[in-house]
Amino acid sequence: MGDQLMRKLFIHIGTPKTGTSSLQWFLYNNYEKLLEQGILYPKSIVESGRNPKQQPLFGCIHSGNADGLHALLQRLSSEIIPSTTSVMVSSEGFYHHTDELTESAWKLISQLGQLFDLRIIVFLRPQADYVESMYRQYMKNPRGINPEYGSSLTIRELMARPKLKQNMDYYGSLMRWAENVGEANIIVKEYSSSVIDEFMTMFDLDSDFNKSRIVLNTSITRQMAEILRRVNPLFDNTKRNILIKQMESFLRQYAVKDDKTLLSPQERAEIYEHYRKDNDLVSTKWLHGVKLFSEYRMKCDEVWEPLAMAHDEMIDFLRKLGNNT
Repeated sequence: MGDQLMRKLFIHIGTPKTGTSSLQWFLYNNYEKLLEQGILYPKSIVESGRNPKQQPLFGCIHSGNADGLHALLQRLSSEIIPSTTSVMVSSEGFYHHTDELTESAWKLISQLGQLFDLRIIVFLRPQADYVESMYRQYMKNPRGINPEYGSSLTIRELMARPKLKQNMDYYGSLMRWAENVGEANIIVKEYSSSVIDEFMTMFDLDSDFNKSRIVLNTSITRQMAEILRRVNPLFDNTKRNILIKQMESFLRQYAVKDDKTLLSPQERAEIYEHYRKDNDLVSTKWLHGVKLFSEYRMKCDEVWEPLAMAHDEMIDFLRKLGNNT
């Protein structure tokens, strides 16, 4: 692989819930156009055409599988053409499982750094938004992979779990990457809904790209998250999946009132303050001192009420789902 020494390898590590799926679909759907501009998003190592992220690459690194990684790199090499200057791979698993990466895994990442000019890209969003979005996703996810998926945990119980605490510690997680790939090789961006436009700006791409969004992972409302929390222990994954599809169809067709946050403004302010100093360290190291989440406004005076869904209200909601799907 001596011909790849000068090529850049960008690993987009997440974080989860920062438009990762949208960006992965953008990269996948614009394969040819990106290749024309010197950027390869290797299709030979994506998980599947329905899930176009390089999860197999992360899997080999996570498990310390050097032979598997070598085989993936051989497949990737077959897609490189002389005009390729950069390779882009994406999997939020890299960030989500940072705390699990062993010495063997970091050695494999170091090997990538010997073959390519390695860069790490990460998008961050305010921790309160992150945990809200993760919680709703956890309520939807099928049981079995992770004990917290499809569970009856409340959002506050999930926040107390070590895994979520570690992942909300952006500075601590990024320093683990910095220790292994170098601080200068980490690119930190603040997440916004225009993540695709941000990516195009980063790589100085023109506007002639297919930016149509493929949304396969609809965010559910807090009412729906609460219903799932209550019924998750009662249904198997097949029945849960039917219910979730009905919910998502309902959400697309009807305006749902009171989709406020699960956490109160005061709780969100406390989370912001808890991580403020570490977020400022991220700003100092990787954002040239520009304050991370400087536009984040704590609306402590907004009208907010906790979700208190009575049994009859839940039954009525489920009845509506049945009548409208």
